[in-house]
Amino acid sequence: KDDYDGMKYTVRLGVKKKGGKKDIQGEEIVVTGADSVEIYLSASTDYQPVPPFYRGKMDKSVKFRHFNHLMNSISYQTLKDAHIEDFSKLHSRVQFQLSQGKDFVDTIPTDKRIKKMKVT
Repeated sequence: KDDYDGMKYTVRLGVKKKGGKKDIQGEEIVVTGADSVEIYLSASTDYQPVPPFYRGKMDKSVKFRHFNHLMNSISYQTLKDAHIEDFSKLHSRVQFQLSQGKDFVDTIPTDKRIKKMKVT
């Protein structure tokens, strides 16, 4: 029974090699004699943006199969480009810029900044 009410997560690690040999030894992945090795790391949670609990089901087997499919059927560059495009959609939604005018905090000494905060 799982008594933990926090966010659940899973992490997957995959290794794709060219040439050589890959062996699982306990909790280690050992690659010998390979011409190149690509290491893939994927993490996911059961977070869902639905109040009030913000949790959903996390089917690890589906995510694992999807991860293996992507790792074995798509080139690293294609996967990286898709990740950057996907992340950029989220990252580009917000722009944040600190003022660099005369009251920019880097131009005010700490003691004066503290006094200014107490006054306002």
